[in-house]
Amino acid sequence: MNAVMIDNAQLERELKKAHITLMRNPETRLYAGVIMLGESKIVDDVPTACTDGVNKLYGREFMSGLTQPEMCGVVLHEALHVALKHLYRHSDLMKDDPRVANAAMDYVVNDVIHSLTDYGKWIVLPKIALWDIKFRGWSVRDVYNFLKKGKDKDGKQHERKEKPQSGQGQP
Repeated sequence: MNAVMIDNAQLERELKKAHITLMRNPETRLYAGVIMLGESKIVDDVPTACTDGVNKLYGREFMSGLTQPEMCGVVLHEALHVALKHLYRHSDLMKDDPRVANAAMDYVVNDVIHSLTDYGKWIVLPKIALWDIKFRGWSVRDVYNFLKKGKDKDGKQHERKEKPQSGQGQP
């Protein structure tokens, strides 16, 4: 039991280290207020990570398998959902098709992270993260319409090649 407590304590320290790393970096420090907003907790009942628009929850098993740069990526991912008010601004999409809406929001925030100057050095996203360069500069609604209807942001019809594979709160 003591080993589990040490692992949990270490995981909590690693999460705090990710917060501090993001708040110190010139490109991501502007999100410091959002990172500190609400609670950031390691929990057992979340498969990856998620937010309610204020609080951020991180799945213990998921986070324990991440490198420190991946943990920074996941923390920034959830903070971006909060900063961009995704849950509030796109509640209609969440009611229509929560799986596709979540995937669209993930593609957008993950592109912001991929756009960082030092992406791949101190910050990366886990391999399961949804990201595609074709969505660079697209809005959540543009990505949602593409995933749902196969239409690009100019309204041109395209064949959907794959279904989004996002679960609740997947980075």
